[in-house]
Amino acid sequence: MKKSIFALVFFYALAGLCFSAEAPTIPGTYISKQDSKEYLTLSPNGTFLLKQRKLPRDQANPFAEISGKYSVSGEAITLRLDDGGEASGKLKGNNFEDSDGVVWVKQGSEVFDLQRPKRLKLFKQ
Repeated sequence: MKKSIFALVFFYALAGLCFSAEAPTIPGTYISKQDSKEYLTLSPNGTFLLKQRKLPRDQANPFAEISGKYSVSGEAITLRLDDGGEASGKLKGNNFEDSDGVVWVKQGSEVFDLQRPKRLKLFKQ
């Protein structure tokens, strides 16, 4: 009887580790692929901080910091701003896609695709 209880507890613990290792964790910092100076930080306590460029552009102070709370339902994420506004997007693995289709990559999960400059031919052959 003790062996079967131990085996059952071991099986559930092992299954829990397997499932938790596969599921991406939501909290973290997501960096915009469009502008690497813009980021969204999702905290474990359900709050967020968004740093993005101001529109229209402001040369003296180009960035705005926006904060609030977020909630997740499946892939959908809703950002509720402190002033009452809302924004939404999708979480896909380690990426966040905003409502404009811009992808934000979770920091530490992927290296940005860098375009390698083409080689110039200096000598004609």
